[in-house]
Amino acid sequence: MVRPLRPLLVPERYVLRSRDASGTVTAVCRERPAAVQRQSATLLQSLRLGYAGFSGVMGSFHPELYVALTRNWRTAPDQAERLQNFLGLSSVLETQNYSLNAKYYLQLEGLPLLVNSRAKRGTVLSASQRLEVEQFRSISQEYAEAVIRSYDRQTKRNQ
Repeated sequence: MVRPLRPLLVPERYVLRSRDASGTVTAVCRERPAAVQRQSATLLQSLRLGYAGFSGVMGSFHPELYVALTRNWRTAPDQAERLQNFLGLSSVLETQNYSLNAKYYLQLEGLPLLVNSRAKRGTVLSASQRLEVEQFRSISQEYAEAVIRSYDRQTKRNQ
């Protein structure tokens, strides 16, 4: 079993709970920090260990799949395993010129972004890397449609 990376902690917040007639705060609740995973390959394992969600770079590519997994892993464990396998394999893309490839992906989605980076000044995506991102986008979209349809069917059966 691969051990998840150290979690990213969402800072603790103070939430106003009530005020009296004069507007003075009478109760404040301190919410505890929530641990979120930032590595795709161990997300499902981390959710099972009590992590609250996902905040990794691969969310730039197909956030709807991370939402589907974090919302449905308990109610559809078999589907969650298959989705985790796809997300884990997909995370290989983050090692290939991230953030340029993410910007290119988002450009394909219609966002008006330039594919450049301060950190990778002068680096460009090769024709092969662009093709890989295009193919990845196509398969991600197909997978997202299938997964979301599957979770919708599962939800209707459970109602």
